[in-house]
Amino acid sequence: MDAALKRYERNQGLLRSVSGELSGVGTRSERLAVLEAALLAGVIQFELETHPSPEWTFSGGGLALVEADFHLLIDHLTYQRNEIIEDLGRIWAPYFGATKSAEKGETGAEEVKTGMRPLWQFFIALCHSLQEGENPLSATDAYWLGLVDEVIGMPSLPNIRMLVEQETL
Repeated sequence: MDAALKRYERNQGLLRSVSGELSGVGTRSERLAVLEAALLAGVIQFELETHPSPEWTFSGGGLALVEADFHLLIDHLTYQRNEIIEDLGRIWAPYFGATKSAEKGETGAEEVKTGMRPLWQFFIALCHSLQEGENPLSATDAYWLGLVDEVIGMPSLPNIRMLVEQETL
């Protein structure tokens, strides 16, 4: 969890750093490649600032960081148009207290998407952290992360199989 939190904080710093690069780039009339070039310039500058050591180089692993950060930013920018997020926004709006939208007769999906953004970004950081090195997870942790549906020997954790078996009795 500590690694995920560090990653999340790093990602937030990257987003803040690159937002300055993007402020001068119009996204409506320009080619996608122009926006991507601005992203790359921002990522490169961020990596140079966060790795001031003279030994650090792009050819010595830094380019892999630039690529990973670039894809992270692309994911971040497409978050608002993500179909999964749209569906989650509609489904969870009543549970997130989307009152402003309800008063206007709207679904509340936009409020939910805005509220879920930090959670979604942390989840992405957690997933990236879990892919780096060895990260032993307990069965219960895997269950709560949604990686497994059932933990054998833990009847206190609800699962679909138990519900189906209960209905057939």
